[in-house]
Amino acid sequence: MSYGLKLTTQGGSVFNFPVLPEKIQVESQGNHTTVSVIGVGEVLQLGGATLQKITFNSHFPSREAPYVSSLSNTPMDCVSFLESAQASALPLTLQLSGGALELSQTVGVENFTYYEQGGDVGDVYFSLTLRQWRLHSAKTLTLTSDSTAVEDTTATRTEPEVSSNVYYTVVSGDCLWNIAKSHYGDATRWSDIYAANKEVVGSNPNLIYPGQELLLP
Repeated sequence: MSYGLKLTTQGGSVFNFPVLPEKIQVESQGNHTTVSVIGVGEVLQLGGATLQKITFNSHFPSREAPYVSSLSNTPMDCVSFLESAQASALPLTLQLSGGALELSQTVGVENFTYYEQGGDVGDVYFSLTLRQWRLHSAKTLTLTSDSTAVEDTTATRTEPEVSSNVYYTVVSGDCLWNIAKSHYGDATRWSDIYAANKEVVGSNPNLIYPGQELLLP
């Protein structure tokens, strides 16, 4: 199996990192606290593990090179994908395969910084921090007569809604007018798409980029 690192969106779009990072750091911390007990001293209260943090640095190349696995996107297309993923507030699936460290983790983009450096004009260097994401739901607790909190198993539980949202991944040459015409048969509904994706697109509806995931209301 070849060594690869990719992110997959909820809509099924796959983003392959074109240059594999030299180091991928996975950080797991214990969620523990220390307390002082009279007659005993300091003791450790174990609280399980916090969410994992995955950090790595690499770059998005503008030219072919032996170490570049794919050059299907421009550096700024790659930047737009990660910024859109962060703005969407939807989890992603990170997959690392082919090496001793294999990951398949549901994550969110916690921090993304990028820059261009002199002597390498055109390439975009970046640092990316991903945080593990866990599906969670609230539990209903009731107090017994001795003030002990117990889970109320008779309470009505609300099942998580299955999303029926339709997403469209922007490709090169797209505009909101054409997307609306193709999806609705009515190009004037571009404003509906823009209203639903203002946080992703930004202040100018004429500027959309390949890799962006747009909700089609």
